[in-house]
Amino acid sequence: MKQRLDETQQCAVKHGEGPLLVSAGPGSGKTTVITHHIKYLIENLGIPPQEILVITFTKSAATEMKERFLSLTGERSMQVVFGTFHAIFYQILRRSGGFDHNSILKENEKYTILRDILKAQKVYFYENTFAEDLLGEISQVKNKNDIKEFQSTLLEKEVFQTVFHEYQRRKISLHKIDFDDMVVNCYQLLLEDANVLRKWQESFRFILVDEFQDINPMQYEIVKLLAESHHNIFAVGDEDQSIYSFRGANPKISFQFLKDYPEAKQLFLSINYRSDKGIVESAKRLISHNKDRFDKDIRANDDSEDIKNFIKENKKSANEIINLRKYTGDSVQIKYFQYEQESYVEIAQHLKEMKSAHGLSKCAVLFRTNMISPLFFQELKKNNIPYSMKAKSKDWKENMVVKDMLAYFSLAEGDLSRKHFYRIMNKPVRFISRDMISKEYMTWALLEENAKRYFSVLEQVRKLHSDLEYISRMPVFAALGYIRRGIGYEKWLKEQGGKVCQEGLETLDMLKNIASDCETFKEFREVLELSETEQEECTEDAVEIMTYHGAKGLEWPVVFLPDVVEGNVPYKRAHTKEEIEEERRMFYVAFTRAKEKVYIHSLNKDERHKKSPSEFLKELKGE
Repeated sequence: MKQRLDETQQCAVKHGEGPLLVSAGPGSGKTTVITHHIKYLIENLGIPPQEILVITFTKSAATEMKERFLSLTGERSMQVVFGTFHAIFYQILRRSGGFDHNSILKENEKYTILRDILKAQKVYFYENTFAEDLLGEISQVKNKNDIKEFQSTLLEKEVFQTVFHEYQRRKISLHKIDFDDMVVNCYQLLLEDANVLRKWQESFRFILVDEFQDINPMQYEIVKLLAESHHNIFAVGDEDQSIYSFRGANPKISFQFLKDYPEAKQLFLSINYRSDKGIVESAKRLISHNKDRFDKDIRANDDSEDIKNFIKENKKSANEIINLRKYTGDSVQIKYFQYEQESYVEIAQHLKEMKSAHGLSKCAVLFRTNMISPLFFQELKKNNIPYSMKAKSKDWKENMVVKDMLAYFSLAEGDLSRKHFYRIMNKPVRFISRDMISKEYMTWALLEENAKRYFSVLEQVRKLHSDLEYISRMPVFAALGYIRRGIGYEKWLKEQGGKVCQEGLETLDMLKNIASDCETFKEFREVLELSETEQEECTEDAVEIMTYHGAKGLEWPVVFLPDVVEGNVPYKRAHTKEEIEEERRMFYVAFTRAKEKVYIHSLNKDERHKKSPSEFLKELKGE
């Protein structure tokens, strides 16, 4: 709708030489500013296109930026270099010699190396996600360069350090690098080889960095090295939207930029051209509670004149916008429920109305994590609401705790398959060995016979048999609670410690909510066993379902934010001031994806079930 650049945007576009930090709030037109600035450098200042480097964080963002620029200039091709950090750094390494496509470690090679190391360290894990999570922690260490201070949630500190160093050693012995090494090795190359550094400094005289708030310390050091000769860094970002600390991103780098370049100018793109005034004002109240940020006057655009002009050009489209605003009413609605499913029922009903009135593609449902309750998908299915997911939610069929609970239930119902028994026979520990069960289907009589030589094990077998018979007569909710505390499954989980324990307890809480609405074990399974195909991206008009992280950079007229409760928003693992501030930034990012309407769903305070509305809701309302 907006055609003209405002005064601050024009100042940014017409910036010449020297460092500039552009603090660009949500919906403030940062991509427009970047593309117009590139055009200005070439057409007004005569900068050769090949001397301009534009760095983004994802391949799709780099492609979109390039296409926007080419569309603006009317060119079919241009020598301006657009790329991600990893792509640019890899090119520097490759052209220096010694690296090619075969040097990059494949995903399956990573897991093979890691499993061998863990086996040698006598570290055993139950689920494949453990290795994936551990590789994520190794990546964090390399991006932050803090192995001595890093505390793993998966392994003891000394064990983690041993695994980390051995992983690095084996890669080197194979003459391989992973994606994080592209950054580390590029930094070392530029630091140690003055000729290579000089070559790339002359190649890229003007450097533009998009989403500057997502940069990590190592990436920032490389950018500084490349810009050392000319100081022509055009950094665009918003410290209020820094939500990737697990990759090493830190909002304080924006402040460090101004210290490193005291001559730098700073501009604030504070007008939100995306969202309704009520959304902007609420978001401003929320984010003002953070301390690690620049003080800026975020405000909504008074677009009344723009709407009038737009109506003249395209009356039908303008009517659609006005009708949608009439439908949504007040731009921010916060509602409290007794149970999660009540919230999901209402979201499904709203979506059903939107489907017939305006189309589902105008809507998104955003969750804090990908641990989305199957009850939510059940309500979508009941109401024939198609949905699209670019990244899959947690596959509960593959979750360790879900598999364990279903195995307990199957055994309680009389399905004595060996696979079920193997899953739970030592959860909690009963010292039952696998060789006590030799057939595909076990019998209690045979198991007791094989356990006779170990009196304590025999007692455990008999107790398990009794427990399972007891469970078979219970309602689902009570059976789940008995397995959790009566049998001792929760205690066993806590003994595992780390992420296994944390995610296990979260899964048990989720299962408790599902069980409260199920009468039979069969019904419980049906809710959990939503097929993976039902969660794949849908090609028809569909509501988009994403995490807060996945939604960054996107926008919709209507956004739903369910499960805004303590322990989820902010997330229960956030304890320090920095962690809480990042959680607030994540909620801020999700909230500001909306143009016209935000529906926020929370739960009533309930001491018995230890649930309460998120503290961020008071901040949002200014209470």
